[in-house]
Amino acid sequence: MSLVSPRPLSNPRSPRIRINVESQIDAHELNQLFIKVGKPVQDVAKLRCALEHSLFCVTARLITGRLLIGFARTTETGCLMQRF
Repeated sequence: MSLVSPRPLSNPRSPRIRINVESQIDAHELNQLFIKVGKPVQDVAKLRCALEHSLFCVTARLITGRLLIGFARTTETGCLMQRF
């Protein structure tokens, strides 16, 4: 009976990705990501406003070169805020 070593969970040659919460995201860089995934060009001023009014922005970037490959943001609805 031969023992077979388990297959690795990821390919060592596949790109490495870092997920971060970022406070400063370049609206032009985000617009480029939207275009790459087939979304229409966004107004940069509106993107900046949306980013400024986000609670959190989460990015996925390639470790090598820091290329932005994913993005998510959260907003608040006022439901969880205490009002005094």
